Amino acid sequence: MKNLISLLTTASILLAGPVTANASECKFVINEVDPFTGKLMVTTAWEPLKSGMSEIVGQAFGDLSDISAAAVREGEQDYLALKLKLSDTTGSRPSDDDLQYAVSVPEGAGLWVVMGDQTTVQLFTDKAVRGITKAKKDGAILVSDGRYLVKSTVIIRYALDAAAREALTQQSATGLRLNLRNRKFEFGYERGHIDFGIHEKSVGDISAIIGCLE
Repeated sequence: MKNLISLLTTASILLAGPVTANASECKFVINEVDPFTGKLMVTTAWEPLKSGMSEIVGQAFGDLSDISAAAVREGEQDYLALKLKLSDTTGSRPSDDDLQYAVSVPEGAGLWVVMGDQTTVQLFTDKAVRGITKAKKDGAILVSDGRYLVKSTVIIRYALDAAAREALTQQSATGLRLNLRNRKFEFGYERGHIDFGIHEKSVGDISAIIGCLE
């Protein structure tokens, strides 16, 4: 796997300038006041950070690693949320225990966002989460007979303070490094972390969705 520094080559450094969110372009799946708590609850639509072909190709070869981002506000607290879709193959049917603990993210796990000027913004998870993981034998494209395709989806939230919000909206992001734990399957991990380059058409998406919380 390419290391974090090499991710910088996947997007133009010329896109380092501020990205201003146009309110009319913001898409929300939740934007309302919770009737029980009185808190404003906002969640933007998920924005894919990799090319549209990455998920199709990954599922075909059993090595999917895809990532999307959304911005969340709960009352006075803002978050950057990431949704990961990961896959691996195995020669034997995984146990329920293998699947339940296949992917986990502890509270306080780090995220490093690589910006266009090669600086990084570090964020941390607000709570521990586990992925939803399933194994399937039939219908796995290009996966050899007798093997199982294991797919996991995990949604992680990283708390944003004022400094992080400003840093992430002043320029575009070009890459990500996440701390994760895997128990049995590789899922593209490398020594406890996984790296993602952001597609050139999506380098402004993190800035834009966080700007939608204004």
